[in-house]
Amino acid sequence: MATSSFTPTGPTLAGPLTTDDRLVVEASQALDVTGLVLVGAVSDAGSLSVPASSTLEVARSGATEQSIDLSGRMEVAGTVRVDNGQALVASQGELVLAGGYFGPPVMDAGSTIMVPSYAQNPSIKVEGLVHGYGVMGAGREFSRGPALYGTIENLGTIVADAPGHQLSVAARTFTNTGVLEAGSGSTLDVLTTSFMGAGTLIVRDHGQLLAGAGVNPDSHIILDGPDSQMSGHVFFMGARFTLEGHDQIGVNGYNGVINRYGLTQVGTAGSLELLNGRDFHSVNTIADSGSILLGGGDFDSAGLTVGATGSFAGHGSLGGTVVNNGTITAQGGTLVIDSASLTGTGGFAIQAGAELSLGDRVADNAAAGIGTLGTDVGIRFLGATGTLSIEEAGDFHASVAGFGIGNRIDLMNESIGFGMLNADGTASLYGSGAQTGELVAVLSMKDLRSGHFVTVTGDGHGGTLVGLSDSDPGLVHMVQGGAGDDRLSLDGHALNHVDGGGGHDRLVLGAVGLRGSEVAIQADGTLLLQAGGAVAVLRDVEEVRFADGRMVFDLHDPAAEVMRLYGAALGRSPDPAGLNHFIDALDGGQSLAGIATGFLNSREFALRYGSLDDTGFVTRLYSNVLGRAPDAEGLSFHITNLAHGMSREELLVSFSESQENIARTAPVVQAGIWDADETAMRVARLYDATFGRHPDAGGLQFWADRIESGALALAGVARGFEGSAEFQASYAGLDNAGFVTRLYQNALHRAPDAGGLANWTANLDAHALSRAEVLLAFSESAEHQMLTADLTGSTSGHGIAFA
Repeated sequence: MATSSFTPTGPTLAGPLTTDDRLVVEASQALDVTGLVLVGAVSDAGSLSVPASSTLEVARSGATEQSIDLSGRMEVAGTVRVDNGQALVASQGELVLAGGYFGPPVMDAGSTIMVPSYAQNPSIKVEGLVHGYGVMGAGREFSRGPALYGTIENLGTIVADAPGHQLSVAARTFTNTGVLEAGSGSTLDVLTTSFMGAGTLIVRDHGQLLAGAGVNPDSHIILDGPDSQMSGHVFFMGARFTLEGHDQIGVNGYNGVINRYGLTQVGTAGSLELLNGRDFHSVNTIADSGSILLGGGDFDSAGLTVGATGSFAGHGSLGGTVVNNGTITAQGGTLVIDSASLTGTGGFAIQAGAELSLGDRVADNAAAGIGTLGTDVGIRFLGATGTLSIEEAGDFHASVAGFGIGNRIDLMNESIGFGMLNADGTASLYGSGAQTGELVAVLSMKDLRSGHFVTVTGDGHGGTLVGLSDSDPGLVHMVQGGAGDDRLSLDGHALNHVDGGGGHDRLVLGAVGLRGSEVAIQADGTLLLQAGGAVAVLRDVEEVRFADGRMVFDLHDPAAEVMRLYGAALGRSPDPAGLNHFIDALDGGQSLAGIATGFLNSREFALRYGSLDDTGFVTRLYSNVLGRAPDAEGLSFHITNLAHGMSREELLVSFSESQENIARTAPVVQAGIWDADETAMRVARLYDATFGRHPDAGGLQFWADRIESGALALAGVARGFEGSAEFQASYAGLDNAGFVTRLYQNALHRAPDAGGLANWTANLDAHALSRAEVLLAFSESAEHQMLTADLTGSTSGHGIAFA
């Protein structure tokens, strides 16, 4: 047992040497151990090498909790014997086996092995990296079976990475929660009778992984390459059996008893990856709630079941008998469904750039009444540029969701002549040629989420590609929201039907201003919006976002609450500045009652309500807010509340936000409340002050978005303007006095007064202010705000006048 430590001063520690002290290799040190060296323990933070024909023996004199602590690098071409305690390859440590041995001391004993009496349950724990070739652990194979000793726990990575060589890992109990990898052309042999843990097993091309006992079904298995192999071995009646399949070796195969390997299912947390064309042939169910990734090969199973939370994904071919209760996803290429029978309640998905091809066997199955894709089966596009290929459209009745621009549906045997939009939100596609006038397919439009027209083009093979476009006026542009809060857009195309669905839905128009746009309520309660060259019918859309503000249609938006409070307190609509101010107050956390306090203390409120007792005040509220006389019960109720401590502000808010008043004022909200964007107005003023012109919508939107995102302050926009070519063309060559004079002319449309000119020029000359700061001060001055009121719409509520 190590009681003290020593650090060799030279590059070599030569045997024979025996000590109970701990050998310490410092972080900057490189040390070779030669001959036979026995030490009490080892701490290696540097680089320690045990060359061939040399032996380093550790902790022979007794147990130690940490006999080897490897946080640096150790290379073993000879022998490292761990007599007692734990050998730890720490998370930053690296053990390189260069044909050597690392493990407990063992002795041959006829048909078995035994350990010396001084060795007491040594163990190995890997948190870092072990790689190379050689032996780690203790085990032998004899005619009557294996003899194994000790425990190994892998939380890190063990890699056989020497092509043409083998790394053997042997232990009575082996636990893997890390990574085991057989590198290209290398063999990793795990000899054990107890293989525990749900880690990752990787086999690269031409590599081979051999494992004793059974592998946890929750393991993550990756077979990377058509010649990667996994084999299991078990011992029975004194004989060693290698379990191999026809193509996929060792997991499940044509040889019947392959399930003795232990992987008859991919468990709840398990996964199997077949990469770079690796084929797989199975006679058993191998997927439950885990995942399988196919990387270009053929997957045939006589009983593949994908559990309700399981997944099968990739590209290649999926055949055999398949029960899909989870999700089958095409990704990375084309996944051909070529199953003799495909049943189940699960769905399909198509990743961006991938194709899901429902082959002729699926169509044949449907015609025969087996493996039919029913209407309750869903197929979902998960990104743009995905393709769904349907061999026989007449046999296809599944629902398709997530269909967007860039996605395609290939009706492989159908030629489409024209399409029609139906009143129920579906699109009917009719045939051409021999199928002229025949209904070929009906597409549901209700789940479309972003602006599209249905398009039909030839696929070059006699079939038809059905897609979506944002510019083809062949069919109506459908925009459909979901149950939650949605951000919808039109992209400025043709006639649009927009259904926001549930939640708070915002239609974003981009670089389109309010001026020149129109919103009108139609007889069926929908809104007709004309903006930016587009026409849209809106249903269940709570907000339309313009470049210079938003039109609110939500009864419970802060804008609607402020509107109702103005009407209840002052009997009028809010002025634009007041509306903006109080919306900001509510967004900042102030209550409606707090805002009502200011209203009650105003001269305008006093003129409308006068000096009234509680009865008179309540009666006036009924008259002013609800437009009727109070009922006796209501009058008594509110008077009692006032007498027991309710404030008049609180009572005013309760009338303003009552269901009766919300319903009474609903038409105002449904027609739209304009909430101007103060940031956009400030940027518009800055355009006028700097360049003497109206802003373009795209430029204003860019700078306003930068401010709203926090990327810039308004001063940063001013600095950006100062650096523009347009600014230089107007201001280049001017001294500070000339610069100030030009600002007076551009922003205030007058010559500078002497005092103002002197003040601004002096501040610039003294570097107390930058030109951008002076520019911003002119832009936000009261005089400039008054001059640009029509430009910004700050008093009219008509929005910004864009160039």
